[in-house]
Amino acid sequence: MSKTNRVLEACEKQYDESITFLYESTRRNPQKQDEAAITVRCLQKAGLVGKDYTERKWRSEYDAGVFSFPEYDTAARQCTLDPLGLWRTP
Repeated sequence: MSKTNRVLEACEKQYDESITFLYESTRRNPQKQDEAAITVRCLQKAGLVGKDYTERKWRSEYDAGVFSFPEYDTAARQCTLDPLGLWRTP
């Protein structure tokens, strides 16, 4: 194994998860819009929640880890992964 490979592998072990997270975060919300706002709009557009579902309610449910909509529904997952619809299609 070359010295370069060892350095690259060490870097990947230490930083890959963080870099991947940053990349995905930037890709799904490049203008750094409010997460609650873009997620609630997406959920409403998908018909998973009504117009009365608020950003405050989403934050509360997010913090508790319990949602009042089917969080594993395909549309809900789409809203989690790409709430602005920039790069994923269902």
